[in-house]
Amino acid sequence: IAYDPQCPRRQLAVEDLNHVFCFCAYVKDVWAILQYTSPTHSDQMDFHQLLSWMFDTYIMIKRSEIAITIWALWYTRNKLVHEGTNQEVGELVVFIRSYCTELATLTSSALRSNQSTSVKWSLPPSNVVKVNVDVGFVFVQRKACSGVIIHDAYGQNLGACSRLTSSVSSVFAAKALAVIHGLRFALEIGSLSMILEGDSR
Repeated sequence: IAYDPQCPRRQLAVEDLNHVFCFCAYVKDVWAILQYTSPTHSDQMDFHQLLSWMFDTYIMIKRSEIAITIWALWYTRNKLVHEGTNQEVGELVVFIRSYCTELATLTSSALRSNQSTSVKWSLPPSNVVKVNVDVGFVFVQRKACSGVIIHDAYGQNLGACSRLTSSVSSVFAAKALAVIHGLRFALEIGSLSMILEGDSR
């Protein structure tokens, strides 16, 4: 799976799927801290067999964490191979847990949103503009893309813009930046009286 068949962390070990996700000492430490156990005969199982066992053994929420852990292990391994960046076990575990928490929060929010009554967009009052903002956030890359569109009391589109921002720490920060971008854009086009709307008004 790599141009160099040896493990980048343990040079004497041959790197294959089983080693990358199961048997590397670094990987074993990650699974142990996350409190995942292996069957007594795990040394006789390959990666696919062990993954099937884990999915059969653990509940749905843990299966999501397992999938995220596998992805994070692969991502971290590639960072080490291609960039020389070595992430400590503890740092990776913190990242995995934070990512799982963020995903659970977003999923819960989406479910509540789907269950709530839909709100129809309405025109702003006379001499007032409506600034609608929305944002997309990529947790892994810490990037947010905010979009803004402004309408007047007649429904006419007065302007729209989007902005990509790096080094964003959280969903909350991404939404706050979207609001700031919306207000700034409204001021730039000469709007002083405005109503601001987002996806969580």
